[in-house]
Amino acid sequence: MHSILHAFTHSVVWASIIASAVVAAVVTLIIEYLAKPGLEARKERILEKSRQRRTALANFRRAINLAIRVLPFKDQPPEIVSLMAEHIKGIMTDVQPYMLDAGENILAPQSVSREWGYTVSSMYARMTVYSVVLPTLPDGFWEGLEEDTKQMENFYRLFTTSRWRPFRRRKLIRKIEASPAPSTFISAKERHSLPSSNQETTGLCP
Repeated sequence: MHSILHAFTHSVVWASIIASAVVAAVVTLIIEYLAKPGLEARKERILEKSRQRRTALANFRRAINLAIRVLPFKDQPPEIVSLMAEHIKGIMTDVQPYMLDAGENILAPQSVSREWGYTVSSMYARMTVYSVVLPTLPDGFWEGLEEDTKQMENFYRLFTTSRWRPFRRRKLIRKIEASPAPSTFISAKERHSLPSSNQETTGLCP
């Protein structure tokens, strides 16, 4: 009798082990079949988004460098600006797609998302609308371009500062918030009356 019970118990234990193994195998197969493709797709989307951001950040740096190349014309006589009009316009044309890429693929912190949108919009506007009227530029064009370029540099430093350096990031955010409204906008009052967004630039200002 004892041997029969022992054999029965042994059989039950092995049956439980086998059943558990079968269940585990089935669950694994289901996960592989159903969940893994979704996880892989999500992983690929994250990687693609990361690649797009890196490219946009590199383009943003190029836009800043190009804007810096134009700034020396600020103090040049109108005759020199007129003579170099096509050269300036060529640089401005190169900046435009870089600013669009930055606006679409770089997400700024919520606290300065408004300033990010204004900066992208303002710089893009200068590079498009204002280049059409070269060599006769609107009053304040160079001053505004200089302000926008400085703000772009502030944002670039913020975007390239690790989240593990919160104090430096906070300092940069305060600097961005303290910067004057882009002169593309009529006034600071008008600037703050516009809707805020936590996304990249959603529209370009004329």
